[in-house]
Amino acid sequence: LLKFFDSGHIVVLPMSFYLDAEVDFLGRYERIDEDWKHISDVPLPHVNKGERGPWQQHLNEEMQDMAARYYAEDFARFGYELR
Repeated sequence: LLKFFDSGHIVVLPMSFYLDAEVDFLGRYERIDEDWKHISDVPLPHVNKGERGPWQQHLNEEMQDMAARYYAEDFARFGYELR
């Protein structure tokens, strides 16, 4: 993960990087079933369901701090909690 942060790898760029203008709707992954209905009448199949829990439980404290700094604008802009 550190090498991706250091390289600016596109997979981990903050979402704010892509949103340089106002948008009229921004769907959230954590409520994808509900938000999908705003953009399509086609049902969204649910495959490979898993229970992963909060992102914080997958990272040690150092990595959580790194993510909090790197994604600070996303946390603020989209109303996510750091801890």
